[in-house]
Amino acid sequence: MPSSLKKIFSAREASGWVALIAMILAGSTYTSFGKQLTGALSPLSMLFVSEILMLFFAVISFGLIPIINKFIRLKPAHMIAMFEAGITNGIIAPYLWFLGLSRTTAVNAEIFGRSEMLFLIIFTAFILHNDFRKSHILGGFAILCGLITVTTRGFNSNFAFYSGDWIILTAASFYALGGTIVRAKISHIEPELHIFIRAISMIIFFAAISPFVENPLSGEIAEFPLDLIPVLISFGLLSRFVTVFSFYKAIERVPISTLTSMSSLTTAFSALFAFLYLGEDLGWHQIIGGMLIIIGALYVNFHGLHRDEKHMKQHLKMHHRHHI
Repeated sequence: MPSSLKKIFSAREASGWVALIAMILAGSTYTSFGKQLTGALSPLSMLFVSEILMLFFAVISFGLIPIINKFIRLKPAHMIAMFEAGITNGIIAPYLWFLGLSRTTAVNAEIFGRSEMLFLIIFTAFILHNDFRKSHILGGFAILCGLITVTTRGFNSNFAFYSGDWIILTAASFYALGGTIVRAKISHIEPELHIFIRAISMIIFFAAISPFVENPLSGEIAEFPLDLIPVLISFGLLSRFVTVFSFYKAIERVPISTLTSMSSLTTAFSALFAFLYLGEDLGWHQIIGGMLIIIGALYVNFHGLHRDEKHMKQHLKMHHRHHI
């Protein structure tokens, strides 16, 4: 290979690693900043803010007109499936996630949110009729052990759930259900269209229920504490925009196996950030439980959940950080 091409590939790979590191660090702030904001904004308002930010990212990154043109050319059956996934992953799941976050710790929300993989294994087996493989059983068992370790505080007590933990688990199940719909019907559709329709589904839903909501977004914005404005800006800029922008840069520049492995560090850094920034407790049972969940999810990812690297790449683009 000519030296000039080597330099190009070297620079491309280096920029990919920079983007990957930026994604991990910026993504680690998502749960903690979200936790702070749930004290001033309702889960419904957090849903609106979060999805609007994702729509903004899609528009400036891919262009509004190209996205609309792709949307218009969708087959009716694909369009219906897109809105089904949009309702599941753009309304129900994130609403439940923010509701759960307001009722539990940021550390627990991050850990229990990773249970999506366990539900995804179950749904692909019973809805898509995929065979259970050894990797599914072992990975799912590791995830389940991690969840039990956290909820029993290292087997030192009876089950000790915050009320929000159950809601986070429910949110994870809906994210997995949406992922199953995507995999079954529309896995070939470009990720920017999924983001766009998610946001459109949320906007339609928000507009429909706003007249009946006791505390609409406008009222909460009017009473929004001034000391939380930097947090809101950081949530939008770092937790959403930088995270997603860096993810899309990294996924095109580093091996997918590297991206999947390294991105799991976001969970660890999220827990650490919540410990340092919010002053939350970080017990050994949460550390061990989180590690088991990460290991289980990685094992399933690399041994049988996805047909090939291309399918894994498509899955990550549509599910990154819901959570995209």
